[in-house]
Amino acid sequence: PPATDPPGPVVARGIGVLPFTNLSPDPDNAFFASGVHEEVLTHLSRIDALRVISRTSMEKIAGDGLDVAQIGQRLGVSHVLEGSVRRAGNQVRVTVQLIEAATDRHVWAENYDRTLDDVFAIQSQIALAIAGKLQVELSATQIAGINERPTSSPEAYDLFLRAAERMRSFSWRTGLVEMIAQLESAIAIDPEFLRARVLLVHAYGAAFRDDDDLGGNLDGKAAAQLAQIVDRWPDDPLARVAQAYYDRLVSRDLDAALAGFQALAAERPNDAQILYEVSTTLKWLDLRGEFLSAARRVHALDPESQRAHAELLLALRRNGLGEEALALAELGVTRFPDMPAARLHRALLLRDFRQDLQPMLDFGAEASRSAPASRPTWYAEVRFASGDQDGAINWLAGGRGQLSGLEAARVDMLLADL
Repeated sequence: PPATDPPGPVVARGIGVLPFTNLSPDPDNAFFASGVHEEVLTHLSRIDALRVISRTSMEKIAGDGLDVAQIGQRLGVSHVLEGSVRRAGNQVRVTVQLIEAATDRHVWAENYDRTLDDVFAIQSQIALAIAGKLQVELSATQIAGINERPTSSPEAYDLFLRAAERMRSFSWRTGLVEMIAQLESAIAIDPEFLRARVLLVHAYGAAFRDDDDLGGNLDGKAAAQLAQIVDRWPDDPLARVAQAYYDRLVSRDLDAALAGFQALAAERPNDAQILYEVSTTLKWLDLRGEFLSAARRVHALDPESQRAHAELLLALRRNGLGEEALALAELGVTRFPDMPAARLHRALLLRDFRQDLQPMLDFGAEASRSAPASRPTWYAEVRFASGDQDGAINWLAGGRGQLSGLEAARVDMLLADL
């Protein structure tokens, strides 16, 4: 039978911020509306007493066309924030309204008309107003963090937003050259722009990890940038973010990276990106119980994300929790119909925990028809295990001529084994 949505999570004092609508005359300013949305979320994530749903999930929810009450029930949050951004020349108008999900009652609404130089003040005022309306007490440190201006240059901020948007778009690896150039330009304009420097360490490290040829010495560039950050801002939490990225991506000291990310997550329990880094590092270290705990925390803040869904499935599989994983996989097939990995996870779970090979045979046959050059070795193994020994060997051998290097060696080893 088709999977049905389970009852939503228990509603807690929390907020989902829907993507801000771009009302600017120039459609190219969509990145700016996206940046304002991201900044408001970043400020709200500093408020420990609020559960703040991550951006990825809110973008998915917006596409599902749910009303506010349904959003609150599905995400388990008490309030939803809607907003729009209009940018024309040096003028910005940001309109927001806070809605109580259970009653659809508008708790608060405001229009902010400012120049570009004051956009940071808008974002801070929105976060502080929401905290006030939801009766959340903020510490002096939280208020100072929310009011902090990341840069004094609108031009540098534009470049930073474009680079950050590329990283979020999942196409950022193919655009690392442009992304790095944008961040380097932003820092040249404003050398005090710490967030741009931290993102640049991340970009250098990701390119180094992926062996992208972007002019060489990427590890040296990352190290030099990190040294400047630590020297200039030794006590800033963002310096520790940069250090943790460097440890994981460049020096590949996973234990040091984990310690750094875990300390940051303790300070910012609503920061989904930091929690993702904790979960990923635990996964690479194969600390299975801790990985499961971290994956659950990530999924709670990003419940509509394919990535969070897949990570929790993997953590459940690694910990032998087959039935819970299967229930989540069935939901994923319904929730993410365009995500082939959801069906693959379901098929893997049925194979591993119920010894049912047919879903994997069906998925593999479909994948082979849509991409005939592909020869996933697991499909050959499943066909062999199902009793189709000759079919498995002939199918695998049929694609051998299109492979080379390590991939060809793996196929040769499996062919010999079969």
